[in-house]
Amino acid sequence: MEIIKKLLISTQDETNYIDMSAKPLYSFGFDLSYPTFSYNVFKLNKNSLTVEELNKGKRFEVSLTLENTSGYTGKEVMQL
Repeated sequence: MEIIKKLLISTQDETNYIDMSAKPLYSFGFDLSYPTFSYNVFKLNKNSLTVEELNKGKRFEVSLTLENTSGYTGKEVMQL
C-alpha cells in the first residue's frame, strides 16, 4: 500500500514514477542548432571505385571545405 501512496504523490522533487526525478535532464532549448554551414570544393582523388576494389582494400580520399555561413558559433559533423 505504501508503494501506491508514493505513486500518487507528486511534489517538486518527485514524479508519479518511483525511479525518476521530476527535474529535467536538459534545459529548454538544449542542443538546438542555429548556425548554418556550407560545404564547398568537394574533391575525390579517384573518378571511380568499384565495390570489388573496396572489398580488396582499395581506398579513396575525400576533401572539402566547410564554412560556417552564419553569425553563430557552432559545430558540424560531416557524414559521408
